[in-house]
Amino acid sequence: MFKGTKLQLVPIMFIGLMAVSLGLWLSTVAADRPHHPLGQGKPTPVTPFPTPDPNETPVVVETKTAVVGPISPLPTQTSIPDNMPPNTVVQFAGQHAGYNWYRSPVTVTFNVIDNLTGLGIIEYKIDGATDWTQREYYHPPVIITGEGTHTITYRAIDKLSNTETAKSATVNIDLTPPNPVTYTLDGLYILNGWYGSPVTLNLSAGQDTLSGLDHYEINLNGRGWLPVSTTTVISDTGNHTLELRAIDRAGNPGPAEFISLDVDTTPPTTTHTISSTHFDDGRYTVPVTISLTAMDIGAGVFQILYRLDGGPAWWIYGGPFEVNTKGNHTLEYYATDRANNIEPKHTVTFNVEGRKIFLPIILKP
Repeated sequence: MFKGTKLQLVPIMFIGLMAVSLGLWLSTVAADRPHHPLGQGKPTPVTPFPTPDPNETPVVVETKTAVVGPISPLPTQTSIPDNMPPNTVVQFAGQHAGYNWYRSPVTVTFNVIDNLTGLGIIEYKIDGATDWTQREYYHPPVIITGEGTHTITYRAIDKLSNTETAKSATVNIDLTPPNPVTYTLDGLYILNGWYGSPVTLNLSAGQDTLSGLDHYEINLNGRGWLPVSTTTVISDTGNHTLELRAIDRAGNPGPAEFISLDVDTTPPTTTHTISSTHFDDGRYTVPVTISLTAMDIGAGVFQILYRLDGGPAWWIYGGPFEVNTKGNHTLEYYATDRANNIEPKHTVTFNVEGRKIFLPIILKP
């Protein structure tokens, strides 16, 4: 019985050894092959080597072993920290005359730069207000309408709450024109309304309580407004119309003052005419008629005065007169106008002879 049992164990032990060897071989092959977990792909099938052709010349392939170093990990994207506040530049727009004064409501525009996260809001205060006024940067501009000097304080805040240091700017508004100009006229004034000399125009300050007075302007005879000093002289003969006004530093024109001014600085001009039969040598025969004519471009001729042969009296010319006395004569004359301009004296000489009688000549046979 024992012997029979021993004989049956020999085949069983052999089969066990074979099973262990097969398991070790399979584990070795599995370690050399890529592992494919369930549901994550299939193993790549192995292509069998082709059967070599006995007539083909074998090709020798040189093989080298590649050395692979450690693989660096891919860089990860990092964000740039934003700890810089935005920067704001303020702009004013309105009507002004070149000074820091406006004569219209002023539009305030905030130009903000933030290169990273972007702008969030704008905050501003006007004239020292206690609370900040907030608005989105794309909202319409702020408009300041009141007269006087205004201070606007402003700052920008970006989306990460980086806050700009507050800045301030000043804007001045003057909507009120200056008061009317006051003036005086200095010159030789005639009671008939004419000035017989150049006229000096003196301008006094038109008061302005905000921006202050800048300059004066004059419109002479409709030629257009031009700047003028506080003292100017008008000397051209004729009838003049003047408009005067003051301009403040904001460019507001004051109400115009109108002046009518008559100036005559030009004396009249007189000419004479001698009518008679005269000889080539300048002698005249009686009767001799003398006529005087005067013209004036300003106030008009007042009178013509004349005298003959240096007499003591000057006569007012009333019309043509005759000279019937034979001999050499001297005539002096001049005119005055209604602005008391006196013409320089004219002098003319002439000779008068008696009438000549021509008698017929009778020849005796």
